[in-house]
Amino acid sequence: MRMWLVALVLCFAGLSGCKGGDDPVPQPTFVELSGVNLPWENYGHDVGLAHTWDAGHDGFSSNTVKLQADLAFAAQNQVKLVRFFVFCDLRGGVIFDGNGNPVSFDQYVIADFEAILNQAAAYNIQLIPVLLDFRVADGVSQEGQTNVGEHPDLIMDAAKRAAWLALLRQFVGRYRTNQTVFAWEVINEPEFATAVTPIEMKNFVTETALAIHEEVPGSLVTVGCRNRGDLTNWIGTGLDIYQFHYYDVMEGQFPLDFPAANLNLDKPVLVGEIQPTNVTAKLTTLQQNGYAGALFWSLNADYDFRGAAEEYTAWMASH
Repeated sequence: MRMWLVALVLCFAGLSGCKGGDDPVPQPTFVELSGVNLPWENYGHDVGLAHTWDAGHDGFSSNTVKLQADLAFAAQNQVKLVRFFVFCDLRGGVIFDGNGNPVSFDQYVIADFEAILNQAAAYNIQLIPVLLDFRVADGVSQEGQTNVGEHPDLIMDAAKRAAWLALLRQFVGRYRTNQTVFAWEVINEPEFATAVTPIEMKNFVTETALAIHEEVPGSLVTVGCRNRGDLTNWIGTGLDIYQFHYYDVMEGQFPLDFPAANLNLDKPVLVGEIQPTNVTAKLTTLQQNGYAGALFWSLNADYDFRGAAEEYTAWMASH
């Protein structure tokens, strides 16, 4: 595990002093662990070819002008960390055999993934690649007349899960020395994956975290919980960073002004998605309450971070 994370984990667990100057390991600041969700240019086929319909290749390596513009904008606005989605619901990128077993990545996956790695490195931005989205097992296999990715069997079926993890080991192992990858996210908002049971999902997360840690010793693993109330469900799954999402409609049930220490967790807590309203107040509140960082949602999807970028940049510059 990276030495600064050891220090940060110990700090959260109350096992070492977080104040004073006697800790030789520099700890990442809230500013360094904050930023924005990209989260995609094209959902499900930024990394790899869309296999459920014939759309042609439009992944990152064929879309470098837009990708560069987005990351340049992020860097210009003091963004240090970007979260983006990789395989989503598996509508693209992965080749399956006739029995639904994942057998390989397609010919575009590596080029697409390395396109965003290289662009991010050029702007001194670190990345959280989100490997899967809850839509991989949400019970929806079609959008209108279009087939989309739906593979709950990868989570439920031991043989298919093993095949997926074998592919994943190849993928993450390729980047074991790449410092642009800050952490690997197993799945986004798994609580919404209603086609599998919570126990099946928890086992899947545990096995995936173990596979990543074995393949890339020292790597960091997280899961994007749908809200703060879900965090304790993932204790014991091998995560290095806990993560939850916050939108303004959640304020009544999960107020943002809540100390991270009161969660009684043993690892740092990141706010992986947060709506870009009242940005100054939100950043101040989260920093004062001991959270590791905050990633606003988003560029290119839903709420418009660009409209709040000036406020975000001003706060970051003053801290």
